[in-house]
Amino acid sequence: IPKIASEGLAEFCDVFCEEGIFSTEQTQKIINAAKRYGLKPQIHIDEIVDTNGALLAASELGNISDRRTYLLLGGKWGLPPYLIKESGLNSGFMMVQYSSAGESFIL
Repeated sequence: IPKIASEGLAEFCDVFCEEGIFSTEQTQKIINAAKRYGLKPQIHIDEIVDTNGALLAASELGNISDRRTYLLLGGKWGLPPYLIKESGLNSGFMMVQYSSAGESFIL
């Protein structure tokens, strides 16, 4: 990582957190090293087996600055929020699951 960063060969550091590749602990060490050297981490987690890597990803989300959150949600790249064309019932979200999830609540 130090050599790649010092020679400007990469902007990102991709880590594949998966059983038999990198554990969540190893992934965290790689992410920390990448950030120390100015590389932006990109984590590929639980694509094949559930390694509880989502917890690691959630902890990293807490480290996003207000500015980066604004850029992510502000449409800087010309993408609609949540990458959907339309909002509401025609958004493509699974309405049956969302509506049935609220059935157990009594108002």
